[in-house]
Amino acid sequence: MLLHPSLQLEVLTNLANETNIPTVLREFQTYIRSMDKDFVAATIQAIGRCATNIGRVRDTCLNGLVQLLSNRDELVVAESVVVIKKLLQMQPAQHGEIIKHLAKLTDNIQVPMARASILWLIGEYCEHVPRIAPDVLRKMAKSFTAEEDIVKLQVINLAAKLYLTNSKQ
Repeated sequence: MLLHPSLQLEVLTNLANETNIPTVLREFQTYIRSMDKDFVAATIQAIGRCATNIGRVRDTCLNGLVQLLSNRDELVVAESVVVIKKLLQMQPAQHGEIIKHLAKLTDNIQVPMARASILWLIGEYCEHVPRIAPDVLRKMAKSFTAEEDIVKLQVINLAAKLYLTNSKQ
């Protein structure tokens, strides 16, 4: 009997535990190659749920999601950014390198939700990326008028946080 793909994701995510998580994550890796973009997005969200539920694999999941940021498919990248944001909120101090990597992607990522998520992360943890955050703000100021509202709000948020944490610069 074949399960509907989204139901299969739900079952695998709910059954995932310390013992079988390597097998579940390998299965998810194959799903990410699917042509069904909604299924791919749901798979990336499932990886995030596994990382949240099973702390031992959080770093492995984060690293896998970071690797997806170089994917050619913009939807895969955008969904990965949103899930990475959620995971980094759980332990931000340890992930300055990931935030720096995301900052470099702001030029390439065009999906508004993903751009807004990156800007939020940079603003929220600007003390972890003190050299990069002002540069990102300068870049975003140049394209501000062309940005979607959700991105504009995060640019303003980033500016306010930088002003509060580093007013001299």
